[in-house]
Amino acid sequence: MSAEQACQVIRPPNRLAAKVPRAGGPELAEVAKQAERDLRRLQDRYIHHFILDIDRMSEALEHAMSVSEDALRMMNWIYCVSYQLKGHGATFEFPLLSLIADSLCNLIKDATSSTVLHLKLVELHIHGMKLVLKDKLRGPGGATGQSLISNLRSAVEQVR
Repeated sequence: MSAEQACQVIRPPNRLAAKVPRAGGPELAEVAKQAERDLRRLQDRYIHHFILDIDRMSEALEHAMSVSEDALRMMNWIYCVSYQLKGHGATFEFPLLSLIADSLCNLIKDATSSTVLHLKLVELHIHGMKLVLKDKLRGPGGATGQSLISNLRSAVEQVR
């Protein structure tokens, strides 16, 4: 049997191409504008979810502080939530929230124990996130925001 006889190339028909018009449809600029409008409509809902997530992180931290056996498990949970906030903050015009969440992730990711100092730093990060949302610090947060993130990162480096 020759190589040509051993294999057969089957090319399935491209039925999708027949269904999608080659001309017409919305302009790219209009699609982008619509996406921006949709994102603005979702902002309030997501901000509400951010607040709920941060409140849950506070509760998990309180539990970690009171039940030391659960501290690492709670820190892992806080890490997961913080990681999500890191990704979503900038999308909804809260890059400072993303920076604080990133700093918190860096604090937690390498921790093998949860000392009182680690837990207090986690608490400071959570308070920082609450401040960003309470004061609606969009964008980089000005001098206050930059000072906040600089101090948090410095504290994380000292603990590592």
